[in-house]
Amino acid sequence: MALRNDLLEDLVTNGVAIKSGDIEIGAVEIKDGTTDQRATVNDNGELKVTGGASAVSSEYVSPSDFTATYTSSTTITLSSLPISISDSAQIAFVKMVPASGDAVIYVNGSGGVTLTVSSNVVTIAGVTTPFASGDVYEVGINAQKKAFDPSTNSDMVSVLNPTYGHYTDAELLVTASDIGAADGVYLDQGAEIDMNGYNVLGVFVKFTVSDSTTNTIKLLTKHTSAGTEEFVMETAGDYIKTLGDANINIYYEFETNHTIPFIQIQSAAADVDTGGGTEGTVEIYITKGNK
Repeated sequence: MALRNDLLEDLVTNGVAIKSGDIEIGAVEIKDGTTDQRATVNDNGELKVTGGASAVSSEYVSPSDFTATYTSSTTITLSSLPISISDSAQIAFVKMVPASGDAVIYVNGSGGVTLTVSSNVVTIAGVTTPFASGDVYEVGINAQKKAFDPSTNSDMVSVLNPTYGHYTDAELLVTASDIGAADGVYLDQGAEIDMNGYNVLGVFVKFTVSDSTTNTIKLLTKHTSAGTEEFVMETAGDYIKTLGDANINIYYEFETNHTIPFIQIQSAAADVDTGGGTEGTVEIYITKGNK
């Protein structure tokens, strides 16, 4: 370590001898700038967290949100909890404020400290008899395991309705149902379809033509469940489908934009009630989903 000549001369003049080599500082005190209170260091020279730490936080803290009281030298009992505690990871920290001396914060999983909970009793391990009757305790808990991020003071969430939950399994609507009872007259196929919560209807049609011709299906809208009023959509061409005059398995997809609460499927054909012909039949499955 180099010193300026003038500083070296001053030190020698005042009787201070400086030897060559490293200069060792025997001790350094860390103090609070306002209260002049010294920081606490353990036997290994490790700095204890005392008096509070801005990085330690939680969703609920005693005594404002619940009560934490002394039970024994290693346990604290929690009462009047705003949530149910089922996992020890929900215990974020315990701050012990003694009747005299410095406060100490014990953080779960830090510095060899382990905080566990059973029947609303918090037990500390890794510290010898840290609690005493008459001390005040501030305990921080989180609502769910890993549900809160103290570093950003924000909730952590997961998707409760993943993509596969946006679609229904295939549902059989009708089987071997007549395509139409009279020429050109539409016939309801199955019950009305509840589209609440969905905006796409998938229709799987298995058609056996027999002697019927001009075979079609269409969708009508209803604003009320079991209502007698049915409405043709303005873009009718998008909701009337021609099955044709041959056997066919075909899939149709209709979008409702979450504005159509109920749908009724109908079908019609020609040349089914004259000449002794055999009516065509349909088998229909439906699925509902979201896009």
